[in-house]
Amino acid sequence: MENEEKEPPGSFQKLLNTRINYLRLNNFPLISERIKNKLKFGIYHSVEKCEELWRQFSTNESLFDLWEFRYQWYLSYQYTPYFLTIEDNAKPIALLPLWFNPNKKRFEWFGGDWMEDNKFFVKDERFIKIFFRLMSLLPIKIYLNAILPIKYHHKFLSKDTSKYTHDLKNFSNMDQFLTTLDKKIRYKFKKDYLEISSLNPKIIFINNPTLSDLRDLKKLNTQRFNGVNRDNSDLIIKERFQTYLNIIKFRKKYKIWFLKVFIQNYLAVVDMIISYNKIYYPLKGASDVERFSGIGNFINYYEIKDAIENKYEKIDFLQGDYNWKHFYLKETPLLKYQK
Repeated sequence: MENEEKEPPGSFQKLLNTRINYLRLNNFPLISERIKNKLKFGIYHSVEKCEELWRQFSTNESLFDLWEFRYQWYLSYQYTPYFLTIEDNAKPIALLPLWFNPNKKRFEWFGGDWMEDNKFFVKDERFIKIFFRLMSLLPIKIYLNAILPIKYHHKFLSKDTSKYTHDLKNFSNMDQFLTTLDKKIRYKFKKDYLEISSLNPKIIFINNPTLSDLRDLKKLNTQRFNGVNRDNSDLIIKERFQTYLNIIKFRKKYKIWFLKVFIQNYLAVVDMIISYNKIYYPLKGASDVERFSGIGNFINYYEIKDAIENKYEKIDFLQGDYNWKHFYLKETPLLKYQK
């Protein structure tokens, strides 16, 4: 291997070939004999080839489907790609895009476990079974999270943490959105928004964010999350901070901006927001909830309102409920594969 510390133990290519040969001897009843006899497997590490394969299969529907987004994570972490293919006459018909995480000693989706809207890139979902069989034969840890619901082979998968979104196409204003909420929730949501609004917050949109803005986000985020009985902010991780900076610097297919809220000369909110394909993503943020009670509801209300007024078709608040998302958003169940 090119870098032993970044690779799985042992001769992985030889091991993979052995497992593939074993697979060839096993029966896949959902796949015709004509196809089975022609199938070949490939494994690719070159990022240029991996990009070519990704672009061949990705539908580019979600931010997480974009090579331009996932590549920023590779730039920072430099984990070796492992793109596994099933090929018919040298033509890829299925793709499993992975990388090897040397710190956790496991395979993950290309881009890591922060990715969402993950899917098996296949021309026919029945080929997913072959990938599951292959993974079950590999004597190494695999963690594939945040998989969108699929039709076949749920027996291999378990329930993952859900994500939370809302379709906005039928709303022309925030009042219409509010009518979809439980009465008590609606009252609390709007009450917090109006109370913070009464403090005359100064709201700033930064359409060309810089390193300085990301540092402001890090400062407020670590202030919010780093402490007793709290998860540490991921922004303290060097590679993660660099990834967010890459996302800002090398934006192409998506639009990115920062939203800052100042109250009484205090920086109360910093949010990083991305839009792509008429979807509004509050990607990363922090609020000074210690000083301003209700500020979390305020910024969530404001961003939903902003998305509706700017004709976005969907808002995606990403994976994890954090004890509030289910009040305002629709739950999307996700799946995971782990061994």
